[in-house]
Amino acid sequence: MPQLVGAMMAHPSSLPWCAPVKYKTSYGHKYMPVQVLAWWYHVILLKRYVDTGKGPSHKELWKKIEAARKLVADHEWVPADAGHLNDNFDALGEAFDEIDAFSDEGQTELLMTALREIKAENYLDTPEPAFALSCPGQKLWVFKWKSEAECFGKSVMYIKFCVVGTGEKGPLYVHSIHLDNPPQKG
Repeated sequence: MPQLVGAMMAHPSSLPWCAPVKYKTSYGHKYMPVQVLAWWYHVILLKRYVDTGKGPSHKELWKKIEAARKLVADHEWVPADAGHLNDNFDALGEAFDEIDAFSDEGQTELLMTALREIKAENYLDTPEPAFALSCPGQKLWVFKWKSEAECFGKSVMYIKFCVVGTGEKGPLYVHSIHLDNPPQKG
């Protein structure tokens, strides 16, 4: 991210000079130097991906967490992508022998354990909406936290879900629950 911030702060005249680029506007074609276009591109990226303080409030986050807890307790949850979520549960079952990640009851208990642990402070603001066919365009609620639960081996965990509407009625769409894996290099 530092490169992006540095690029945003760079003045267009400090960028390498290139021939002007033709681009289309609603009122015809214009020409603009590439360095200006590059600068604006970075401004747009920075605005989109850097937390501008316009994310959800703590009150809204707690409402979504409580709605998710209620829906899981009432067995009103479904996988957003069944294959992907089953892979997540299988990986948890293999990583921690003492948990039952293969039965419906065990999966519900794992979700309840995770939802009991997360707090509004654990929220990760993500710019992308849900992509699953079951809930396209819905707001993703993504949380990363250091678990204190023995069933998760006191590991850093990650959960992603969608609460449709206010969460008064289901279902809760669970996208993923897994150990927070560092990005693979190479």
